[in-house]
Amino acid sequence: MQTLKEPMHADVSPARVAALLIAAFLLLLPAPPAAAEEAAPARSIDRIAAGPETLRIRLSGGNDRERFRLVALHAWEPDDAVGTLVHAGPGGEETVEIPRRLGDRDLLFSRFLVEGDRRRPARWATSLEPPAEGTQIRWPAARKGVAVPDSIDDAVELGSAHVTVNVELGSLLLPPGAEDPPAAFIVNRDGQRLRFDPATVRHWDEQIGEMTRRGLHVTVVFLNQLQKVAAAKGVIHPATNVEEALFDLGAFNLTDARGVASYTAVLGFLAERYSRADRRYGHVGGYIVGNEIDSHWTWHNMGEADLAAVARQHERELRLAWLAVREHAPGARVFTSLTHSWSRPNARAPLRNTAGRELLEALTRLSRAGGDFDWDIAHHPYPQNLFDPRFWDDQLAMFGFDTPMITFANLELLPAFLARPEMLCNGEPRRVILSEQGFHTLPGVEGERLQAAALALAAYRIFRIDGIDAFILHRHADAAGEGGLLLGLRHLAPAPGELGPKKLAWDVFRAMETPAFESSAAFALPYAGHERWEEAAPRPGPFPEHAPEWAGFKRREAPLVDLTAAADQARFENDLDHGVKLLSLPDGGMADALYLHPNTPDGPAAAAVFAVDLGDAEAPELAFSPYVAKPGSDGVLFRVRVDGEELLAAPVRFGSMQEQRVDLSAFAGRRVELRLETEPGATSAYDEAYFVSPAVVRGRRSD
Repeated sequence: MQTLKEPMHADVSPARVAALLIAAFLLLLPAPPAAAEEAAPARSIDRIAAGPETLRIRLSGGNDRERFRLVALHAWEPDDAVGTLVHAGPGGEETVEIPRRLGDRDLLFSRFLVEGDRRRPARWATSLEPPAEGTQIRWPAARKGVAVPDSIDDAVELGSAHVTVNVELGSLLLPPGAEDPPAAFIVNRDGQRLRFDPATVRHWDEQIGEMTRRGLHVTVVFLNQLQKVAAAKGVIHPATNVEEALFDLGAFNLTDARGVASYTAVLGFLAERYSRADRRYGHVGGYIVGNEIDSHWTWHNMGEADLAAVARQHERELRLAWLAVREHAPGARVFTSLTHSWSRPNARAPLRNTAGRELLEALTRLSRAGGDFDWDIAHHPYPQNLFDPRFWDDQLAMFGFDTPMITFANLELLPAFLARPEMLCNGEPRRVILSEQGFHTLPGVEGERLQAAALALAAYRIFRIDGIDAFILHRHADAAGEGGLLLGLRHLAPAPGELGPKKLAWDVFRAMETPAFESSAAFALPYAGHERWEEAAPRPGPFPEHAPEWAGFKRREAPLVDLTAAADQARFENDLDHGVKLLSLPDGGMADALYLHPNTPDGPAAAAVFAVDLGDAEAPELAFSPYVAKPGSDGVLFRVRVDGEELLAAPVRFGSMQEQRVDLSAFAGRRVELRLETEPGATSAYDEAYFVSPAVVRGRRSD
């Protein structure tokens, strides 16, 4: 036996001693969990229910020995933010109840996760306890209505059940420096002191109150109109391109505390005020968040943004609107807003437009990930050409789920798509309202009859499609400033405050949803080639994924350069609007086209500029068909320039379409700058100009 003074054996090194000490330490640790516990899923949040004072959070997974911590993220914080600790407890807890308010912060508008588990999306409250006061707002059985009525009396005489009103967020808030309003118009939300404009509120009290008293169901279109807000109010999305927002509408600022507080406080104020049991100020049953989100650059501007960014922003807008509204108004509905473009965007400018279908799919995935909630769809199924009411001729409205458009012609596809398992919300399809659409009136008596016929045929179809809860016509009366569209049931008013003469469509609308409708509107049937109403009925389905009508699509065979495909890399200059669109052609076919709307006559030409490598192609040519799509145009001049040299100048008027071939052989073997230009005539109004199927091709001399 060795004494402590004896030297150590040579094989007992310091590293070995350290290893022995670690082994001894590990022996003192508790035994590892059983295999079944090791396989247990991580702690996660299943559901959050909100009451007036508390939040109840139901959890699953984990094991009894593992403590966990819950953190809350502000609505404006990114997903990787540290968050705020709101609870720490033992692993066995299945339900956690926490105070809803943390200082001056209302946790209803926060999302939650288990600390340390960032693999799972943060979760939101998806169940709200009904308020002690207020009323359950019910959706009417009748479906017809008019958008933003010019006369409540006339809307009632028409038998309307629904109306919409446009409410702007910024107009409800007082600017900095304004005198404080009475205390009833001041709200403190999450540390932000917000002051409502009493004059604006009282205006809506009068309007909504009168509409409710007259039996009209009111839906608010909630907008962020840029001219009516100051940047100091903090409600403009920081990425909004204010200068280029064509119709002065932008996305809501949900990127900071002030923006979120303003957004949720205004919607909560409206919902509480317009859901009172005594109906003192009237009732609002629905809130449409923004306008035509798939065409976001034009109608919901948040700058140039891809599909993922638009979907994240808008899902947050819908989520916070739903929480703010449902806290006070159970049964009030929240809607997204979509154009008639479906599998293809309105124009293929990927940072300015998205396809409606892709946006709906992305919103569905995001809302499920954070805890599903029942937002619905406000769809705008205008005819393919807004200036032609004959929707039954819409070539781009096909009967497959990859249809380019969903218009009145194939509207049955939308509820059918929403009934697919991957689109359901808690096992149920989302509902649809048609909140903005109408029919243009062409000149003369026959133009009025055609508008009325289109309205009658559309109504017959709509009222036989399950899943559509409202058909709200735009417009009640013709109005200036609609780009030449005459969509009303009445003509232009002769003077402010007066109503214009009724059109035939007025009588058709009044007869809708009455026993007299089919007999009084039978004149409409021959317009669509029908003899009986049953022939105008919606198709029953099921519908294929791929529409058979795509067989009519025309594309160039083996182009050297497809300029519609290359448009994403092009530079656009001086245009009012541009993009790539699927165009319905005069000969009945379809083709992709480069859309280039010229600017004003006193400005430079609109241009799409491409860098094109002509390589070693023999006798290359530029081939395209210039086309002006709207009848009101006074003509467009189409130009082609290569490296500054003008090769073509072709004046084109509405209706004509003849292919042009431009010889590029002098530039063969070079990389060139190709400019496609459009110039207006005396005015650029209605100058919807297209280069149809533009491509660099092998010249005919080389065939």
